[in-house]
Amino acid sequence: MAVLGKDLATQYYGQKPRYSYWYGCSQGGRQGMSEVQRYPEDYDGVWAAAPAVNWGQLITGMYWPVVVQNSFAPKPLSDCLLNFITNASVKACDAADGARDGFLGNSEECYFDPATLVGTKVSCMNGDGSRTNTTITKAHARVWKGIREGLKDEHGKTLFYGLLPGANYTYEAVQPSFVIPKQWIADFLLRDPDYDFSQVGKEDLIKFLHQSVSEFDALWGTNEADISAFKERSGKIITYHGWSDQLIPPENTLGYWDRVVEKFGGDRKKVDDFYRVYMVPGLPHCLGGNGPQPNLLDTIGPLVDWVENGKAPSTIPFDGNGLSRNICKWPKQMKYKGSGDVAKAESWTCV
Repeated sequence: MAVLGKDLATQYYGQKPRYSYWYGCSQGGRQGMSEVQRYPEDYDGVWAAAPAVNWGQLITGMYWPVVVQNSFAPKPLSDCLLNFITNASVKACDAADGARDGFLGNSEECYFDPATLVGTKVSCMNGDGSRTNTTITKAHARVWKGIREGLKDEHGKTLFYGLLPGANYTYEAVQPSFVIPKQWIADFLLRDPDYDFSQVGKEDLIKFLHQSVSEFDALWGTNEADISAFKERSGKIITYHGWSDQLIPPENTLGYWDRVVEKFGGDRKKVDDFYRVYMVPGLPHCLGGNGPQPNLLDTIGPLVDWVENGKAPSTIPFDGNGLSRNICKWPKQMKYKGSGDVAKAESWTCV
């Protein structure tokens, strides 16, 4: 597409494009990073938001919340119970960034223990308007904690990341399953669209994950951390990822960034010169939710300014829902200054 698009543009305008940019989120973010890793000459700037990199682990890891639901409690938790525990986690950790604004400045650092809610009575609305009263049990707490911890092997090593506090766990914990990982396992791995998932447990999912990686990483994995060729031709990458992402765990992006830094000898400055990550409080997958939003009218403006004018962005402006934030360049984090309107960007700083 990139090659044909440039050829058509050259024929029409009579000259080659001066600059080329990629913009995408989720699968589009993965495709942008695939361009960086495989065809570094195609684009001068890549805006890869919430990228679905580490595809083999990600797509099977998405089924983990269902396995937890089916394994750790007598019956699956209702959306109401899952959301109640998640809301409690946000309330417990909200002030860690200096202000209570309804969002977590860094969800990764929220170590909320759902066991503290055991014995709490919760009233949930049913579809017919009636209510069901439930008392949170140890099993309920274990389900939420299991989803948070992610998929681990028998030695406790993380095979894929869990969803973080603040994310809506119901998307991937829905019964009988979030459709994407289920179809991936049935159609691509097992070649059996009618496969019965009712008995799939942790050991089965670990087997599926390893198969997914071994069979499809070369094509879709998009985990190559040596992106020096893109840097050498002065390419620039901007990635943002919402801390409340309910589909692709934020740590998937941060884990990839860590591996890139490692490839550059641990020198963050070298990576900072061409690849920057911005973690957004309160943002779910790509956009939406009640937090500040990406600027859809001029999303890639900071990337263009970096590529064409050499102005590297230390922050990226997000707004919407009556909120504004200048999102910090990772690993810096947002901190309330101690005074001023918490809804305004000028009341926050990067530390």
